[in-house]
Amino acid sequence: MTVVNAMRQPSPVTDLDLARAAGHEDPAACRALVDRLLERVRTTVRMVVAGDRDADDLVQVSLIAILDAAGAFRGESR
Repeated sequence: MTVVNAMRQPSPVTDLDLARAAGHEDPAACRALVDRLLERVRTTVRMVVAGDRDADDLVQVSLIAILDAAGAFRGESR
């Protein structure tokens, strides 16, 4: 890829970009953030919780909490 072509490529949307947009109640950003985080949240919850039904409930509650807090996300963690 040439420098010119690279410059035409859109910048990848970061988690911080999505969190900020979701914090402003952008429905597309909320969906994209959930799509991006779903497998990580599901994997983490299933490592801690036995039982698919309980895990699914906790995943849903976790994603709602993430969306509720998205506007406060500063992206400072590493």
